[in-house]
Amino acid sequence: MLLLPFRERIILARLTWGSAEATPPQALMSVAVGDKGGMGAAEPENEKYKSGYAMMLQMSGMLLTVTGDAKAAIANGQKASAIFESLIATDPKSAKYENALMQGLVTMRFPLLDEGRNAEAVANARRVVLTMEKQSADDPANAQFTRSLSVSYNSLGASLLRSGDAEAAIENHRRSLAIVKVLRPVIRAAWNLDAIFL
Repeated sequence: MLLLPFRERIILARLTWGSAEATPPQALMSVAVGDKGGMGAAEPENEKYKSGYAMMLQMSGMLLTVTGDAKAAIANGQKASAIFESLIATDPKSAKYENALMQGLVTMRFPLLDEGRNAEAVANARRVVLTMEKQSADDPANAQFTRSLSVSYNSLGASLLRSGDAEAAIENHRRSLAIVKVLRPVIRAAWNLDAIFL
């Protein structure tokens, strides 16, 4: 299998997007994994390539969501989640794979909601919140974990709202906003925003 450097893969993806044989997500996926035939590439064995393959599945799923193919987006998201779950099992202390899995679960909520699979979307969002609460509690000084917790509350709130539970949605949005209020001064100081805008 021929794997081109990243820049050339992107150029090739752009060229193949206009072809009748491949949709943009299929073209991107085929270029990413080196399989000209499209989405049927075998999952790599190497941990590094497995993680890259799972990320490409997630990106392809996002593109499929945008193009309106929610079923294929969900299938790609589920494949990516399974790969990240297996990587987490081999290295349970690595936050890298856990965070990638959480990102995938957050982005998979859109096609799940579009397909009327609200309970799954809410369950995914709740899982992300629980993971981010744990990471934030384990390392309270880590602003990125705290920010991710805020985003996860917001995502759960949006999923609950789409599922018809406005009261729980509002509560989760309030939790998100409370974190944003605490983080705002930290972010301003870290980026020296007052000096930039004076």
